Amino acid sequence: MVVAELAVRMTESAQAIDGFALRTSAVMSGSVRISVPPTIGNFCIAPYIQEFRERHPSLKLVMASTPEIAPLDRGVADIAIRMFKPQEASLLSRRVGAIRFGLYASRAYAARPPAQWAFIAYDASLDHVKHQVWLRRFLDGRPIVFETSDVIAQQMAARNDVGVAILPTMLGGRDAELVRLSVDVNPPDAALWLVTYPDLRRTPAIQAAMAFLAECIGREPQLKSQ
Repeated sequence: MVVAELAVRMTESAQAIDGFALRTSAVMSGSVRISVPPTIGNFCIAPYIQEFRERHPSLKLVMASTPEIAPLDRGVADIAIRMFKPQEASLLSRRVGAIRFGLYASRAYAARPPAQWAFIAYDASLDHVKHQVWLRRFLDGRPIVFETSDVIAQQMAARNDVGVAILPTMLGGRDAELVRLSVDVNPPDAALWLVTYPDLRRTPAIQAAMAFLAECIGREPQLKSQ
């Protein structure tokens, strides 16, 4: 137990040193840690990493794709893309787009009457997410038969007739194995916020990374703010 606590403190100290180096460096080099929702990381950012490398060959992006809140205050990330506006007064944020969602199922499953639908959902750790809250109201007594925090796993389950899933339109709309279901009220959008600390924002490395992330999101028509 003591060893584990020491290891945690050592990791936190190393992250604090990295953060200090970023804050005080005027050189475009080193690593910038970013935390982004998995769909954004996989489909909007990863495909363009080579462009970033060509512009900034001495600067490395370290990306964590997670649906959870990026804990900037714990030294886990220097920049985050969040699906809600942060409330922390110590953070600098700006809206850069919005994820839109729809209900998707395989073609065979979509032929079933709505009363016979079963659903695929996030696990309980993401019950606070707006479209998960919407889904639980939309169920109207119908069951959730599979839960996972991995949106790609939800997509694969829907493709294989497990049930109906809420997916980002930029993901579900590109999948020829899925069809979008027509409902009276669609799931709510989730705004995308680019977040960092004010003192980090002034460093060249962070400025370059933030500009790149905003550019990546701006390339995707289905993520544009309305």
